Order: sequence, then structure tokens, then C-alpha cells
Amino acid sequence: MQPIAAKETSQGANPRPARGFRLIPAVDQSPRAVRFVSTPLGKIVVLCLFGGLLRLREAPAAMELTAFAALASFFPSRRRILAAAGTLWWLFRFTIPNMTWIGLRTILERERLPAAMATPIEYAATVGALVLWAAFTACAFRNPKSGLIRRPIVLMIVTVVTLACLAVELPMPGLARAWMWAATAALAWFLWFAAYSVADRGARGRSPLATQFGTWQPVWYGMVVTPLPIPKGAAYLRRIEAKSAEDLAITQIKGLKLMVWLMLLTAILRVLQSLVHGEMAESHSFGRLLGIGAGLSVPPFAVVFRDSIMGHPAPWLVRTIAYCSDLVETFFATAIGHGVVVVYARMFGFRALRAMWRPLSAGTLAEFWNRYNYYFKELLMDFFFYPCFTRYFKKNPRVRLFAATFGAAGVGNAIYHFVYNIDAVASYGVLKAITGYHVYVFYCLVLGVAIAVSQYLQNSRKGPAPAWRRALAPAGVLAFFAIIHIFDDPGRAYSLADHFRFLAGLFGISV
Repeated sequence: MQPIAAKETSQGANPRPARGFRLIPAVDQSPRAVRFVSTPLGKIVVLCLFGGLLRLREAPAAMELTAFAALASFFPSRRRILAAAGTLWWLFRFTIPNMTWIGLRTILERERLPAAMATPIEYAATVGALVLWAAFTACAFRNPKSGLIRRPIVLMIVTVVTLACLAVELPMPGLARAWMWAATAALAWFLWFAAYSVADRGARGRSPLATQFGTWQPVWYGMVVTPLPIPKGAAYLRRIEAKSAEDLAITQIKGLKLMVWLMLLTAILRVLQSLVHGEMAESHSFGRLLGIGAGLSVPPFAVVFRDSIMGHPAPWLVRTIAYCSDLVETFFATAIGHGVVVVYARMFGFRALRAMWRPLSAGTLAEFWNRYNYYFKELLMDFFFYPCFTRYFKKNPRVRLFAATFGAAGVGNAIYHFVYNIDAVASYGVLKAITGYHVYVFYCLVLGVAIAVSQYLQNSRKGPAPAWRRALAPAGVLAFFAIIHIFDDPGRAYSLADHFRFLAGLFGISV
């Protein structure tokens, strides 16, 4: 699977003049604009525009983000140290309070411990987990070929899952269980950040551990808290870091352009939510302007799905609108949430690719997978596709590619989301957390096989496809993902049969 999102890049030292109409002008391709932004005054103007857009977007911590971007702009040689310092400060200021602590609160309630204990446990357990991952990374740096870390990612995943099971099943005092679970949840959250650092152990010009920490839920995440590394790890950042004032100027202009685009997407999403759910108050400026304050009052898809399973289905049209709206909202939320991180990374001086790039123009399932969630796809490629591709089925290229693709999009996808939703082990118990995961496992199975087949057919095709097939291909790809979206549910509350029943009902079939 090739990184199709890379086609977006044109961040070279010699930008080409823009041609044709663009919704957002290609200012980054103007030599005059690039020269101006390369000057101290130009940097100040760009940073003021960035801060203004953050305030207009009502982004929390706008001043802090602008200040860190300014420090990285005026002291580029200290960018990595600034990233590490900012990440440490951001950890206590924003990251820890906004991480997922559902499992800890469940255990505190079950063990009848005061809820006020949650906050100090969260902070202390997170620091302890980071120290453990840092120690493991340091060992990997010191002995990169040690047998203990021959399969470091497997060891890390098995360790987290085992600790989660032990924290729930072992007999122990309630307070000890709470501490053990909190440490396990923090280890799970930072697992993939640490995995990228461990993977950097044998690289030439490897970043030291202190600056590696600057990529673990880094400062440019802002208020976006996710365990998905964007943009990847320290090795990737070394490749995309702006090397000159001109590179930095182009990168930051691209960051501003992407911010404007994301604000447009946010406005469209709000209008959609107002039209469908009536969530936008009539007092809102463009809600009042368009006269869409009331909307259709269609409940959220989670409510419609629950009521349908409980035997109180909404009318067919309401169910269909809720389902289609949920699909579109998921697209927008992914583009906006991950895109904001890319904006901040660019303002910090890293030429990060967009997280989503024209997925609706994809002609194959494999191409859509490349375009839709780029950094999640890259994580699966780095830790599942390439290890499988380089080790197994070397004498059969077709089986080798099929197995590696399925291993990433299917098996790796399921493993990632099990670790991501590790709180289910505390909420449901070990057995229910595993057996109840069958819906998402089915989703990963279908997705993995479909993408592997798509990749195989794409590589086996000789010559270009007919024009009519190329024109209809994006619609077929979108239809496939629209259908399997119903199974994109890592929760444990409903069965696979429940999801099939709801899907059948959308086509007028009673089961």
C-alpha cells in the first residue's frame, strides 16, 4: 500500500506558481509571500494570524499554542528541546486530565473508594507509566539487538493486555487494584508513542531519549487527546523538519491554509448537525442566517440504534437519516480532529502530511484506506504490514502481499482498538471484554480481506480500466464503507446479530 497522501506535498525550496481557481489561494507557492514570511516581521504576522484563527475557532489554550509555535519559529535549532519541554508541561496541563479514565472510575466505584482519589492516582500512575516506557526505550537503545527486545512491539502489547487482565482478576485490596489499573491504562495510552521510539533504536542519527519524549502526545496535539501518533515518531520528524527559513515559511503558510480549510469543514459539520439533529441554537450567527435553527430533530445514531435493538424502532426514514448522518459526521470528525494536530505540527516547523486527503476520489478500497486516515494507516503499516511482509511467505509474492495487508488492516486494526479501549476489561471483565469484541473483530475481518483483495486486484490489473469503471469506482468504494460502517463498533453492549438486524432493517428486511 503506497502512501498516497504523499501526493499532497509540494513543500520544496522552489514553489511553483499556482494555476486555476482555488477555494483557498496557494499562497505557499508565491515566492514573494514565502520571502516575506521568512523574515522576522513575516513570522510575527503568520503567528498573529495563527493566534487569531485559534481564537476565532474558540480553541482552548490558544495563547499557549501560539507561544510555543513562536518559540519554535524564532529558535529553530532548539525546536526538539522546546518540543520536549512543551510536551512535559502539556502533560500535566492538558493531557492527563483528558485521557480516558473510565476503567479507573469503574474500579473506584466497585471497590467503594472515594471518587476524589481518581485525580492524584491518574497523575502519579501516568508519570510511573512514562518512566517505565522510557526505561524500556533506554534498554532498547543500549542493546538494540538484545534477544529480550527481538520482538519489542509484541512484548509491549502482551505486557499491557496481561497487566489489564491481572488488575481485574487477581485478588488484591481495592486501592492496589485501582493503582494497578491506572498504571496499566497509562501504559496502554502511550504504547504506540513508545513503540515508535523503540523502533528508532537502530537508526543512524537517532534522537536521544529526552527529545524522543517530545513525540509522546506532543505539545502540538493541543486539546486533541488521542493515542494515535501524529505525525508518527522521532525518525519521521527528522525527515520532515523544516531545514531552512524558507522551508519553515512554506510549512507555516500551509498550516494556516489547512486551518482555514478545517474551519470551513467545521462550519459545514455544524450546519449538517443543525439540519439533522437541531443541535445548533437559532441564536448562532450562520444558523440564524440560514434559518436552520430547529432542524429535523433526528436523534443521534446511538439512540436510534439502541431503541431499535430494544424493540422500539424509529420510522425507517429516521433510522436511515440517522445512520447516513453518523457516517458523514464520522468522516468530518476524523478530518477535523486529526487535521488540527497536523496544523499545529506545521506551525511548530514539521512538514506533516494531511491526515485525510480526498478519500471520496479513491477508485479502490486500498486507495481509500490510504487516503482516509493516513497516520492510522501508517501505524498499521509500520508495526504490522512491514514485519509480516519481510518475514513470511517470501517465496510467494501474491500470498505475501495478501497476508501482510490483511495482517495490518485486519489483525493490527483489531489489536490497536482493543488496546485503545482497554477500559472495557475493567468495565465488563476479561471474558466479556474478549467475547463482546466480536463485532469489531468481524468488521476488521471483512475490512482486512476486502482491502487485501483490492490490493491484489490492483497489482494484477494490466492496463488502465475502462473510463466508465473509473467513473463509477468511487461510488462503489463509498457504498462498501457505508455498509460496513454499522460494524465499526468496538463496544461490547450489542451483538453481531443486533447489528445485522439493524442493517437489514435499513433495506426493508425484517429479521
